[in-house]
Amino acid sequence: LLSRHIAFRRTTARLSTPLTEEEENLAGCVLEELSGKPVPVQRCRGVSGPMAIGVFRPRILLPHRAYTAEELSLVLRHELTHCRRHDLLFQALLAAGRCLHWFNPLFPLIQRMMERDCELACDEAVLGQASADTRSRYCRLLLDTAAWQVTATVSDAVDGALPKSAVTVSY
Repeated sequence: LLSRHIAFRRTTARLSTPLTEEEENLAGCVLEELSGKPVPVQRCRGVSGPMAIGVFRPRILLPHRAYTAEELSLVLRHELTHCRRHDLLFQALLAAGRCLHWFNPLFPLIQRMMERDCELACDEAVLGQASADTRSRYCRLLLDTAAWQVTATVSDAVDGALPKSAVTVSY
């Protein structure tokens, strides 16, 4: 488990590129608004969807996909909320728990439910007092991201950015 994590971090570091100046400014504004410590944000060819990684030195990875300013703001708010709420540490503890409870048939179910609850809590934090229009755009963004993830993962595996064993499509 640890060796896979280290290999993933090395691969994403190798495939990452900095944001554009405009995206970097927007990320800085969102970070200031959430009043957290600085979290590096990068584009990464090896990821199919936005994600926060790293327990001790978190960073946010964005796929090479065009986002509008509003979409990027919503994505960054969601991922920064994971960092601020220490969800990354919680997920690492869940992974360790799964290693310890490999024999327990209920643990994978419990882990999925807890990870889903983390995602829903971040969605709720992002949308807190948002208008109906913003909520609608956020839902559309989630659906577009899910659809884009399947396409990007398959194309990255074909292009060699990811090993073919990394391609999984869940329904």
